[in-house]
Amino acid sequence: MFTALLNDVEIEKVWFTGMLTHGQSDFLIRYIDPESHTVRSYYPDFLVKVKTADDSEQYIIIEVKGDNKIDDAVVKAKADYASQLAGASGMTYQIIKGSNAEKGIIV
Repeated sequence: MFTALLNDVEIEKVWFTGMLTHGQSDFLIRYIDPESHTVRSYYPDFLVKVKTADDSEQYIIIEVKGDNKIDDAVVKAKADYASQLAGASGMTYQIIKGSNAEKGIIV
């Protein structure tokens, strides 16, 4: 997935943030865990800056998730909060199935 993002001519910059944890990155999304009902931190896998014709800044938050986890309640909670944050910040949020990521399918 990382290589596919780097090789995409429409993408200007890629930040890999998925393996970072508490204290290693300020790029996180707070969400309420539906199982424990506590506020937790979510570190999406990638943040990408997309090239635009008018040189405006466009960012996409990307999460790669195993096909068997896409419908998981915690994954859905993270996606809901990430979508809200992204929308309020003028960004977009995408979840990409692991099987698509392996094939280099970005969207």
